[in-house]
Amino acid sequence: MELKIKVKDLNYDSLIRAAIPILKESAESSDSNGLKFIANILKLPGDLPIKMLSGLSQERKDEIVVYLVNHYKEKIVEWGQNSLKEKGFIIEIDDIEITKESV
Repeated sequence: MELKIKVKDLNYDSLIRAAIPILKESAESSDSNGLKFIANILKLPGDLPIKMLSGLSQERKDEIVVYLVNHYKEKIVEWGQNSLKEKGFIIEIDDIEITKESV
């Protein structure tokens, strides 16, 4: 059985704040030009990295979300199963997948 959840609205700023440590870690060891670009932004002082990342195009923000979901896939599955179990639903989540829709 497959369940599809469509996200209507996402607070990118709060997500970017939470993602900074993960992005720093990943960017430092990556060969990706995009992540190297982000690594340079993250080296800036104060709130500048957050402001600059918040100013990225919607497409780039979506790419960050896809990266984060894939990075935390196992934890998200575990959280989902535990949350459902607490509500009395015994469901084993096999996998999650994230895709971007073209608008």
